[in-house]
Amino acid sequence: MAVAAVVVVGCAGDPGGEVPEDETDATGSSSGVAPLPSSSGADATGTSSTTTGAGASSDGLETSDTTGTGTGTETVELNFVFVHGIKSCAEQQMSAADSLVDLDQALQAAMPELVATFEAEHPGVQLQVGSARVNVYLAEPSPDAPPGADPTLLDQWRVGYDDCGSRVPGDPCTTAYEWRWRLRAEIEAQLPGADNLVIIGHSTGARAAVDLAADVGPAGVGTGGWGMSDRILGTVAIHGMIDSLNNYDLIGPFGFQSVCETGGGLLGVFGGCDPGDGWCEYAAGLSGVEATNWVAQHAAALTLTSVQDCGVAFFGGESDGSLPVRAQSAPLAAGLALTPVPGTTWGPAHGVRYGGYCHSAIDTPSTEGHDVAVQMARDLVASWLFVSAPRVVAEGTEELAAELAPGETSSPISLGPGVCPPGATGTQAQVVGVRLHPGSFDGDDTPIDPSRIDVQVTGDCEATLTWTLDPAEPDPHRARFFWKITTDADRGVLARDLGD
Repeated sequence: MAVAAVVVVGCAGDPGGEVPEDETDATGSSSGVAPLPSSSGADATGTSSTTTGAGASSDGLETSDTTGTGTGTETVELNFVFVHGIKSCAEQQMSAADSLVDLDQALQAAMPELVATFEAEHPGVQLQVGSARVNVYLAEPSPDAPPGADPTLLDQWRVGYDDCGSRVPGDPCTTAYEWRWRLRAEIEAQLPGADNLVIIGHSTGARAAVDLAADVGPAGVGTGGWGMSDRILGTVAIHGMIDSLNNYDLIGPFGFQSVCETGGGLLGVFGGCDPGDGWCEYAAGLSGVEATNWVAQHAAALTLTSVQDCGVAFFGGESDGSLPVRAQSAPLAAGLALTPVPGTTWGPAHGVRYGGYCHSAIDTPSTEGHDVAVQMARDLVASWLFVSAPRVVAEGTEELAAELAPGETSSPISLGPGVCPPGATGTQAQVVGVRLHPGSFDGDDTPIDPSRIDVQVTGDCEATLTWTLDPAEPDPHRARFFWKITTDADRGVLARDLGD
C-alpha cells in the first residue's frame, strides 16, 4: 500500500493579545438532567490523586505531591480525568478504573519537571495538579436508570428498555445518557468543584468525554444541561469512538448495528462477552464529530489515532483492529493524513497519528506495544498541554478541474479565511493530495508525493498551494487536495488559557 505523507509549513505571526473568553457557551439549562448525588472525594468506584500532600490520605486513597516550587499568588489547576472504554465482561467492569493506570502514572511522574518549568516561565503562577480515574460501571446510577436494573448493565439500555420512556438515543434511561451522567458524577465525586479538567478517554470513554465537554443532549451540542463546559480545559481521545460506526462498511453484507446486536464475529473485540444493545445503539446511531469539533474550537481537543494490522479487522480500510481510523477523530481536530476510502480513492484521516498500535494497546499491558503506546501518549499529551497545541482555524477540499500535463505546475490555489481568531499566534498549513485517475482502465487514485506540493503561508491564516505533476508521468492528471490552516503551534493549552 502506498504511504501518504503530509506537507506542513508555517511561520510565526505577531503575538496576539489576550484571548478573550468566548461568549458562546454550550451549556444548556432546560434538558432536565438529574441532579448529582452530594459527595466529596473519591468513592470505591475510582481512584484519585491530589497535589496537596504525599502519601495516603485519610480516606485511604492514594495521593501524590506534584505541586511545583512556585510561590506566586495565583493558583492554576490542572486536573486529569481518565475514562475507560467499554468493558463487556463482568470481571473487566470491576477493574475498569485501572484501565489507564499506566498512562496516569506516566503523566504524574512527568509532572514535577513540567510544572517547575511552567512556573519558571510564568512568574506569579503556581500550578496545582490533580488526577482521577473513573469507573462508570460502578458509579452511582442516575435517577433515570431503569427501576431495579443492575447498574453495571448500563450498556444494555437501548431506547425503550424496560418501558422507561426513552424515545431517542441520548434520552434518560439510555446507554448514551448514562455514560455522560456517570462520568459527570464520578468527576464530582473525586474532584468536587475542580476546574481546568483534562478528560483523557479511550474508545467509548473518549466519546463520553467530548459529549460532556460539548454539553451534548438528545438534540445535539448545547442541549444536555450538564453544566461542565466551562470547567473542562480540553479532552484527549485515544483510539476514540468519535464518529458513528454506521458510517463505515463492515467486512460482510450487514451493517454495524445489526451485527453488533446479534454478536456475530464482533464478540472477540469485547472479550467474548455481549457488548449490549444500548451500547450498539450509542456506537452506531450517534456521532461525536460535531461535539469534537465544538471542543476543538471552544476549549482544546487532542485526538490520538492509530492504524495497525491486528490480525483481524471488521471494517474495510485502515483501522486499529476495532475502529476505522476515520472514525477516531473529527475535521477540526489538529492532524491530517490520507487513508483509503471507498471508490478506489483516498480521503482525509483527521487527528494525530501517534503510532501503529492495536485498539487495546493503550489500556492492556499484555497487548503488543503497550509500553511504547503509553510513552508516546504521555509525551504527546504533555507537549499539547505545555508546548504546542495547534488549533484548526479552517479546513477544506480543493480540486483541480483541469488536467496538468507531465511536468506542468498548477496556478496557486488559495487556502484559508485570511482572518485569524483574536489572540491567535502564528499560521501553519497542512496539505495532503490525491492524484486522480478518472479513466476506467487508468488504475486507482494514488497519493501525491509531498515533494510535488509547494505550500506557502502568505499571511495571517492564509496560504497557497501549487502542484507539479511528475515529468515522468505518461499521462495528464487532475488532483484533489485536503488542507488545514492552524494557529497557536507555538504554545500549549495551559499558556493559551492564561492568555500568553
